[in-house]
Amino acid sequence: MTSTSLTQSLDLRAAYSHIPTSLVALAAEVDGERVGMTVGSFVTQSMEPPLVTASIKNSSSTWPVLRTAWNIGISVLNDDHLHLARQLAGPGQHRFDGVRTTRHNDALFIDGAGVALDTRLVDDIVIGDHTVAVFEVIDLHAAPSGAPLIFHNRQIKPAA
Repeated sequence: MTSTSLTQSLDLRAAYSHIPTSLVALAAEVDGERVGMTVGSFVTQSMEPPLVTASIKNSSSTWPVLRTAWNIGISVLNDDHLHLARQLAGPGQHRFDGVRTTRHNDALFIDGAGVALDTRLVDDIVIGDHTVAVFEVIDLHAAPSGAPLIFHNRQIKPAA
């Protein structure tokens, strides 16, 4: 095993790219506008109470707005959403162009998501250069279809 200095962020980023992570969309309607983002670090955390977490870059300009929503929808993206994964991570004013969503309370869900979680933010904790958001799941819709999308080796692709 070769040791690399952890201060060399490019080496660390390359190493982390070998760890696949699921892709989800976090979305809500805030002040009459659809607000959302793609998140590439999502974890089911607890069954009792039902909690999930997502990791968001501290530099995000979307999270400070999104976190104000009473409910936030989490849509697990699948292979039908391959074209949307990057769009929802792109410029805010165009994220929802042509994207079909369903609203429940403030929460927005990407149509066709195999799993959709209606959540409330419990806490968000700054850890290094990311914020870990903790959500309580208050309702869900699960009708898995297609392969879930993952981020692996710096690429968005369906899980094999």
